Amino acid sequence: MTENKNAINCAGVPLVPGGMTLKEHVEGGILVWNPAIIKPFLFEEQKRPGGILGRNLLELHPLYSIPVAYGNILDFLLENPAHIRVEWDGLVFLDPVFKAYDKSLHVRQLIREINGQYHASSLWLDVSMCEIHPIALLNGNVPM
Repeated sequence: MTENKNAINCAGVPLVPGGMTLKEHVEGGILVWNPAIIKPFLFEEQKRPGGILGRNLLELHPLYSIPVAYGNILDFLLENPAHIRVEWDGLVFLDPVFKAYDKSLHVRQLIREINGQYHASSLWLDVSMCEIHPIALLNGNVPM
């Protein structure tokens, strides 16, 4: 049997940035990559003038209450950048939540550099999340 190179193990622990620890993570199963599974989404609170602090957004919409795109998907995309759509620049992955050495909370954001390369940037949850911070959600019923 051959291994599917587009299979993403969403049950495993996603990459933990250096100097941080895993605080919260939603586990899934095996997901076969399809770009239609990612749905950029803005909560009503993000559309208001000034947006909403990231930590307040997570209090209103806890990870287990929304269909968050697993952090493992972001890891897969960074390893396979040909699968990334340009319109996903700035997409925020609320899963997982990390704790830094100073106890501040962070999530990761997909960033496209001027040279076209992609990386994940740490996004502090004490910043305002507004229309420039679309959230990566799973689109509908994604088979696992």
